Amino acid sequence: MEKCLFIIKPDAKLRQLDKEIKKMLTAKHFAIVDAKEMTLNDEQASFLTEDLSLQEKASYIDFMTCAPCELLVIERKKVFPQVRRITGNDYPQAADKGTIRSRFGIDRIHNAVYTSPDLETAEKEIEYFF
Repeated sequence: MEKCLFIIKPDAKLRQLDKEIKKMLTAKHFAIVDAKEMTLNDEQASFLTEDLSLQEKASYIDFMTCAPCELLVIERKKVFPQVRRITGNDYPQAADKGTIRSRFGIDRIHNAVYTSPDLETAEKEIEYFF
């Protein structure tokens, strides 16, 4: 089994979509093995910005620190291709119909959820946040 950091972002928490998102995960056989709610600080939000441009990083940090997030550790066999399938493209408009981001996302930053991109990153993120 592989583990992945999965964050329900502030936009989804503020719209009270967290229960619906967790239902979607468990319906697709993801196990939630740890969870906590927290408001990220600048350093914690910055830790998640590896693949963003400088301009996107500033917006992302502002957004991710504006309200609580729900941080989950999810587990499943071959978790990374499966989590990508359920979350969809980072850009909600390009995400497949029925994915979390197509249903609940607004734009690349306000796209409802964050997931670790790969096993190596997931291990670092889970250790950092949990």
